[in-house]
Amino acid sequence: MLEGTKDAVFNVNGKTFAAGANFGGTVKVDIKNYQGALTNISGSNKTQASYLETAKPQISVTLNSVPDDILAQLTGATKTDGGLYTNNIEKLPHVGLVASALRFGTDKDRAFVFPNCAGTVQNFSLNTDTDSKKTMATIQIDFNALWSDKINASGGYMDVPSDDLSSVYTLLGWNNPDNTVGDFNADSASKKGSEPISPVVHS
Repeated sequence: MLEGTKDAVFNVNGKTFAAGANFGGTVKVDIKNYQGALTNISGSNKTQASYLETAKPQISVTLNSVPDDILAQLTGATKTDGGLYTNNIEKLPHVGLVASALRFGTDKDRAFVFPNCAGTVQNFSLNTDTDSKKTMATIQIDFNALWSDKINASGGYMDVPSDDLSSVYTLLGWNNPDNTVGDFNADSASKKGSEPISPVVHS
């Protein structure tokens, strides 16, 4: 049994970074269609066999805070001369993705590995409870896993020591994550959360 998302780690343009504290943490990672769907083959009014279709993994990563330039690197967003990032995508970048979760009752994590993905932003959730900070505005990036010659598949998983993905980085030929990427400031967020909210009165 897996117990919660720990981190999402990205590799793009030869750089590796984790969506950890500097991103306000990874909210969740959803993986769908990890293996190919099964299609029954019938004959003589019976199911004779099952055909395994090609795997088409889809990974949705929800994050609390992503700098605009990093989001553009992950999704190929185009920047105008005025500094506006638009949804006019000229070329999708190749992004590597590793998501890890704690294996309940063990001292191990399970790492889900997708070395070659293409991603787009499907949802910005701007619904925020500014009083309690329980419901944050989030960003959802959806990735399609593509074939990777590094692992001879589109995706895989392996158990690793808790909080140690070094064996995964070695397998993929990635550098260790740069934990300075990101601009989330926990002290600033805490201060804002402690400020009183002025009531709005409608006449």
